[in-house]
Amino acid sequence: EGEGEGEGEGKGEGKGELRRGKWTTEEEAYVKKIIDDFNSGMLPVAAGTTLRSYLSEKLNCDPMRITKKFTGESCIGKRVFHPVERTPANEALIDESQETLARLEKDWLEKLEEQKREADRKTKKGFRGADEDGNGLLGFVNGHRVDGDAHMIHDPGTMHWLQRAQDALQQGASLDEIERLLGQGQKVCSEVSRRSTANTDAGSGGEREGRGSSGSGGGSSSGSGGGGRS
Repeated sequence: EGEGEGEGEGKGEGKGELRRGKWTTEEEAYVKKIIDDFNSGMLPVAAGTTLRSYLSEKLNCDPMRITKKFTGESCIGKRVFHPVERTPANEALIDESQETLARLEKDWLEKLEEQKREADRKTKKGFRGADEDGNGLLGFVNGHRVDGDAHMIHDPGTMHWLQRAQDALQQGASLDEIERLLGQGQKVCSEVSRRSTANTDAGSGGEREGRGSSGSGGGSSSGSGGGGRS
């Protein structure tokens, strides 16, 4: 359950890339509290708000990620919020509940930052030569050296991967996405190495053939000259 996958695509309004991927323990605890407060009417939102849309907005993810997470008996459906009336009898309980919700949200946001730092660490380890904005990768795309490699990469497939890596660095991609890109990058590097070796071998073969032809020509010419003098 804790590792349910989300596949939401697209952009959130004003929030950049929509979040995807595994549900963390912190996120699940935060969402459970939101649902409890939604059902009890103590959530600080407007009447008529649907639970799925509110969760999607707070978590900055596609609503389908919410739907896939909560199925069966946990299905959210189209629940609509009905706020409880604040009274002297319940105001302390409401305040305490909202403080707990704020703390759980803080824990979840700190976990997101931790994941982002881990993703950045893996990115920098896997994409050596690029700065924190991925500018080294742009240089690579444009034919410049990366990490001391003097071979120029111009095929569309490699350039497409490099541009995706550039975007990941600039947009704070999830750890899962970074790991997928790194795996694809290793295949790209292997292909580059293979081509480089093939080109080097072909060049060496041409040089040897050229030297052989030159030597044969020289011997023939010398022989002809000697015959003429005699």
